[in-house]
Amino acid sequence: MIIWDRLAEAVQDVAAVRTGKTMAVLKKTELVKARKLWEEVFEEDTAKFLDYYEIYVADHNQIFAEEEAGDVVSMVQLNPYRVHMGEEEADSYYIVAVATRESCRHQGRMRRLLTEALQFMYQEKIPFTFLMPASEAIYQPFDFLTVYRQSMFTHGAELDTDTDSSWHCIPCRREQLKELAEWSDAFLQKHSEISTVRTEDYYKRIWMEQESMNGQILLFYEDSQMKGYCFTGYEGSGEAWEIAVEADNPEEQTGSEPRTVSDSQALANRRAVEALTRWFGVQDQLPIRICGFLPESYIDGIPLSEMTYRPMTMVRIVNLEAFVSHLRAKKPVQFVLYIKDPIIPENCGVFCFELGGEDATLTRMEANTEQNKGAGEIPELTISELAAALYGVERNEKIPQSDIYLLEHVYLNEIV
Repeated sequence: MIIWDRLAEAVQDVAAVRTGKTMAVLKKTELVKARKLWEEVFEEDTAKFLDYYEIYVADHNQIFAEEEAGDVVSMVQLNPYRVHMGEEEADSYYIVAVATRESCRHQGRMRRLLTEALQFMYQEKIPFTFLMPASEAIYQPFDFLTVYRQSMFTHGAELDTDTDSSWHCIPCRREQLKELAEWSDAFLQKHSEISTVRTEDYYKRIWMEQESMNGQILLFYEDSQMKGYCFTGYEGSGEAWEIAVEADNPEEQTGSEPRTVSDSQALANRRAVEALTRWFGVQDQLPIRICGFLPESYIDGIPLSEMTYRPMTMVRIVNLEAFVSHLRAKKPVQFVLYIKDPIIPENCGVFCFELGGEDATLTRMEANTEQNKGAGEIPELTISELAAALYGVERNEKIPQSDIYLLEHVYLNEIV
């Protein structure tokens, strides 16, 4: 088992005892081993993109791997992110490049690496981790849960655009990144409970990422007023994602009827699509794939039947105590649960949840778990069932969901 980056010596020792394998720290020059496996498994990624990733991402991430004969044959990479959880911030990791050489598959390597990575993150007191799955079925056995499905709309020039629309696209300039960070961070906090924290440094990295994919950051303007932004790329066809645009005032009226918030956002989404159609049309890059509108929003004039949705983000509670500390309630609530976690044993047990408007605590209770559970005195939930309840994915009578500020709106469009 190998970990890139400077892990604390104590963490290395704990991991070595847990897995029975020798821990090592590879030098940055040895990252070429991880790149070699990446090129084998993810053939669609270009050398230009991998150059970007190696310089701007892999230099500060964690890479768990297994080696044979000096070659990395299986790996899991953890990219650090700062995220919003409700009105607070927390550290998290985005799991990427889960890969195993074809000849080394079905040997339990991915399970070992994911388990090791989750244990490492538990020690780091990470509330939750997230990933974008190639298939949900791969990660469900590890208690990952889909919390965000990204809307997608592919079209050519057939969308009737309003030639009188004052909305248009302008490539973002480097000197605008600070303004964009402030605008987008406020926007995302307004429209979601979970999103990545946006800073000027965040967008400097995104700038380089878009260039590696023959794309850029586009800003939407209505006359001289900025209305939002999106990211674009071109690899054989045009693509735009994270279409984040501000709706008109919901009180604004069309005829004698006031628009609802949904209708107002839908119209803003349409204006953005029209502007993108004109932008890509001028560059002869139609058709384009447009994805990642705000959750639960739609495009004015486009039937929902023409929209598709893909499972974009799966999450997994890592350190239960850290996760609960970020929850908030509409009024003070207290409940007791027996939690089962087959991957992280430290999350198992009987816990008292105490949530308020300003803080929350999790206390492990001394109790005969099996006896109380068997008598039906303590409700039992798996760690994924708890996540489904707290993210608002499923209704669950075992916790007072109506009294809790659920993490219902997730907007994570990070890609690799």
